[in-house]
Amino acid sequence: DGPEIETAFHNFDALNIPEHHPARDMQDTFWVTGGLLLRSHTTTVQARTLGSNPKMPLRIASMGRVYRNEAVDATHLAMFHQLEGVWIDKGLNFADLKGVLAFIVRSLYGDHPIRFKPKFYPYTEPSVGVDLQCAVCAGEGCSACHGSGWVTILGAGMIHSKVFQTFNLNPHEYSGIALDLEQQE
Repeated sequence: DGPEIETAFHNFDALNIPEHHPARDMQDTFWVTGGLLLRSHTTTVQARTLGSNPKMPLRIASMGRVYRNEAVDATHLAMFHQLEGVWIDKGLNFADLKGVLAFIVRSLYGDHPIRFKPKFYPYTEPSVGVDLQCAVCAGEGCSACHGSGWVTILGAGMIHSKVFQTFNLNPHEYSGIALDLEQQE
């Protein structure tokens, strides 16, 4: 678990999100007094956990409310819930990531088609988005799927070496996978 009012270090700096990144703008982030902000993702728990010098291997899950200054539509709200998963160990690779993601999605949503697509997240490299085929609506009138027949349900990737270096972990010794599953209400 982690605080909903967060520091810029835990929300951005520790996660390889540079100062010029648009997520830091007032148009995207809810800033409060004293340089604090409403956390924009539960990845802050990953940063806090790594900062506590944990014993490896590490597996954590964190969930909670997150906040983004977004235009409200069928797939976006200013407050929503997110589930973060992190696994750090020796020898993890992208095949492990894809297997974990497929298992989680099928466990939650059943045996619907999924697809992986390249994405960019500063704290993972490589990064991937996972789309779920819309079972009910695949036509023009489907706002959740934007008429495409697919909806992105999570983002994931291999933890970036710069994140490991921030917390004095050797990226040549350890690798890790991270995923964020979002639930709009």
